[in-house]
Amino acid sequence: MPAWPPVIDGGKRFDLSHLDPFIIEFELDGLPVRLHVAFGAHVFSNERAHGVRVGLLRDERYFCPRRYATSFDAARYMHEGFIDGHVRAFLGRNGQQFYTLDAEHIAIFMTIRKTSHDEREIHCHVVSAYDPTWSRNRLPRGKLYAVRTVIRRRINGDAIPIR
Repeated sequence: MPAWPPVIDGGKRFDLSHLDPFIIEFELDGLPVRLHVAFGAHVFSNERAHGVRVGLLRDERYFCPRRYATSFDAARYMHEGFIDGHVRAFLGRNGQQFYTLDAEHIAIFMTIRKTSHDEREIHCHVVSAYDPTWSRNRLPRGKLYAVRTVIRRRINGDAIPIR
């Protein structure tokens, strides 16, 4: 089942199937790990009300062609480079989050959590992705970690210090 239905904006159809959830299977410390990756609406929308309103959301979000264009890079990076990349840990509005600048010109913000039903499964929710030059806000400061280190710590139930 697709995560997001296509968006029709200005009579043009924008397919979002590249943001469908997927699973990456890999080995960590000689044991199998399943990483579930899903994308949130902030990857292709913003709050500026210049595009069509994106339904199915609690907060008001509007389709953003610029974010939509960068969403392809975010999806490609999560498929191909994320496991061997690096993230910075910071405290977000809803707890600990991470972001990476390894995806060339975009910052990808995410949560990384252990799933409750299997000790070798991790859930990564991509909260947002955009070119950091588009924002007046600075990127949060945070300690740099290898993604594999974060996943290992999540699996083991170890804390991930912010700084």
